[in-house]
Amino acid sequence: MPTDNTDVLLQMQNDPLVLKESRIDAVYGLVGLMDRSVASVPQMGRVPTLILYGAKEDVLPPGAVMRALEGLPPLPEDQIRIGIYRSGYHMLLRDLEAPIVWRDIAAWMTDRTQTLPSGADATARRVMAGDPEEEDAEDALSDVAAPEPAI
Repeated sequence: MPTDNTDVLLQMQNDPLVLKESRIDAVYGLVGLMDRSVASVPQMGRVPTLILYGAKEDVLPPGAVMRALEGLPPLPEDQIRIGIYRSGYHMLLRDLEAPIVWRDIAAWMTDRTQTLPSGADATARRVMAGDPEEEDAEDALSDVAAPEPAI
């Protein structure tokens, strides 16, 4: 499920502009784009970058996301800031808790040196450090870093 917002899901279901089926060439193109995106991760941070991830994401494979996050260059948080939302889905900006994400984005745009109001960046730091001592980090880590199914 891309979001916990059933109103958004119903709107998408009834929207003729939302694709309901995928062609193989479109999937191939998307996979290629994802590969190029992962390959470019080490170059991130040349411009200020905010990366937001929902722990309930089920569109992007969590293992691939974690590998990408681990491949980020070591830069100060005013250049690259990561936020992990324990209740967030793929469509963070349309989820039921979207206003929390909106406030974080606005705060980051206003002052990149400050922590995110929601604490999603602190959760991300704990998750990235593999710190299971923190209850929030443990929950997020179990959601985010779950092993990918074998194909």
